[in-house]
Amino acid sequence: MKGDASTQGKIPSGMPANTASGWLDHTFDSGVLKGLGTGFGIRYIGSSFRGDTNATGKNKSMFLMDAAVRYRFEAVSPDLRGLQLAVNLNNLAGRNIVTCQADFCYRPLARTVIGSIRYNW
Repeated sequence: MKGDASTQGKIPSGMPANTASGWLDHTFDSGVLKGLGTGFGIRYIGSSFRGDTNATGKNKSMFLMDAAVRYRFEAVSPDLRGLQLAVNLNNLAGRNIVTCQADFCYRPLARTVIGSIRYNW
């Protein structure tokens, strides 16, 4: 299937040429902090074209940072193995860069805090 002649050979709108992400994670295995885990991540989203003809401008690139804290309850008692409480923080800096794609625009997910309780057996 062929697209419109004006878009052939062009990069689709909203598709960055470069993206990257990394995550550091550590869980304490002993001492007072045993069972506590922390994490920090960073995501890079490169610039992208606003329209499929690549002639209507570019979206800015952005970095987004995330973090996590969790506690594994098996550190208190072996009977609680598999039980974990976690809090994830997304978009720590509250970046609010508008990204446009063909006929619509959107913002990244605002700064959010998500809590969870998980049990694995």
